[in-house]
Amino acid sequence: MDTFEKSVLDFLKQNYSGEIQLDYSPNFAKVLFPVYFIPNFHLAIQLISLDRTELFSASLKEGNYFSLLSDRFDQNGIRLIHLWEDFWHTKNKIVKSRLLASVGKYQRIHGRKVKVSRITNPQLLQFLEANHLQVPIPGKHKYGLIFQDELVAVASFSHGRKIKRHGEVYKSYELLRFCNKKGITVTGGFSKLLSRFLKDYQPDDIMTYADRDWSYGKSYITLGFEVIQETPTQLFLVDKSNFQRFYPDKLLQDGSVEKAWAKAYNAGNLKFILDLKKRSEKHGTIK
Repeated sequence: MDTFEKSVLDFLKQNYSGEIQLDYSPNFAKVLFPVYFIPNFHLAIQLISLDRTELFSASLKEGNYFSLLSDRFDQNGIRLIHLWEDFWHTKNKIVKSRLLASVGKYQRIHGRKVKVSRITNPQLLQFLEANHLQVPIPGKHKYGLIFQDELVAVASFSHGRKIKRHGEVYKSYELLRFCNKKGITVTGGFSKLLSRFLKDYQPDDIMTYADRDWSYGKSYITLGFEVIQETPTQLFLVDKSNFQRFYPDKLLQDGSVEKAWAKAYNAGNLKFILDLKKRSEKHGTIK
């Protein structure tokens, strides 16, 4: 067991008293990296150290191992988290918060106790930097949930644009980011933010993505979003000296490809659409 694996295991043991199966090897899939299985939550955590990716480079070079493995676990009723060593180091507090939330350890705030407020891009970016695993990006339309004068969740949306869908012109937006504050879940919070946006802008559809390293988009499905595409696995290069992750194309443009980089692959994304025009014709809109 390497240092990364031990540190994750120590953290789980300190914060979760239930059963944790180590070296979990299911009969429905071949795993190349250590997997910890938490039966009570139907949760598996695959620990991907950068050194091990070099050992299995031949199996990973096509980049589809992680997405296919996610499919196999999902088909067997198990949520699989792909936990990369670089994120454990660079986003440690956020990763720990999400792991704890996955085993039911978080503060729950009911949606009735929060109010929706417009927020600024600086507020949004500061919140995302502290609480979201992905790169913070600004949004055109930005909302937050306020609880006792504290920002506890945010959602941001793109500019609207006209697109052709089903032979009609749609006013379409993208949900760019949504997240709760570390250690907190607002019950019905996403629905509350979404409902406010729908009221303000009356979109015909909303598109968004779920990161398959961590999620299959359960909250989106609950609110009527449908999966329309699975995006390909993305290759990243990681500087092993500081665990910073980069897009290969950017490194080529910058001429920064001389040092030894570790290769990292995500499991792709699920692309979702909430078709409000079709939904309103059949069932009415979200209230």
